[in-house]
Amino acid sequence: MKKRNKKYNPNKLVNLYRNELAKTYELWSSFDDVELTEASNKLRAAGVSKKQAIEGMYEYFDGDLVVPILLDLMVDDTAFFVGMDSYYYHQDDPSDIQTSAIQFDVPAMTYDQFKLGGSDKKVVDEHGFKRRWKGLEQETDDVHKPFLDKGYKLFKCMCYMKADVKFKDFESYNKFKAERVSRGMRRKYRLQELAA
Repeated sequence: MKKRNKKYNPNKLVNLYRNELAKTYELWSSFDDVELTEASNKLRAAGVSKKQAIEGMYEYFDGDLVVPILLDLMVDDTAFFVGMDSYYYHQDDPSDIQTSAIQFDVPAMTYDQFKLGGSDKKVVDEHGFKRRWKGLEQETDDVHKPFLDKGYKLFKCMCYMKADVKFKDFESYNKFKAERVSRGMRRKYRLQELAA
């Protein structure tokens, strides 16, 4: 039997692709939920296309987690960390300001299950009890409800999301890198316009 002389070359393009896909990338995004909801409603009312709506929403996000979420570039099983700081003022007395802070360590699930619920995965709530994840929208509403029932109005809700992302394929990874550069350039031009 003939001996194989071919050695592993880590610099070979195929091996570089495999190495990049095997990595997990810790990505994060932060945004003001109140500002984002208002912008989303304006774009929806204007009747813009989905691509234009996505590009219009980019400016409200800091960080890069939004790119694989909006463009559906990551694998289905992704664990998320979410932190929310909410600020309310009373409608009768605007000087009466209340705050609430909450964090969720959400186990691995698809993004649709993370956002809308429908997963059997459990999270630990603020009291230390395990319960089923209801979806980000319902969890957010549950945080705000006690304050809104007492006559408070939400005026700022700073959200922070973090996830260890693995990309579906190398094409998704390249799309992420290109979009990341494009977002950076758009932000740079916007800041230059504001400074002028």
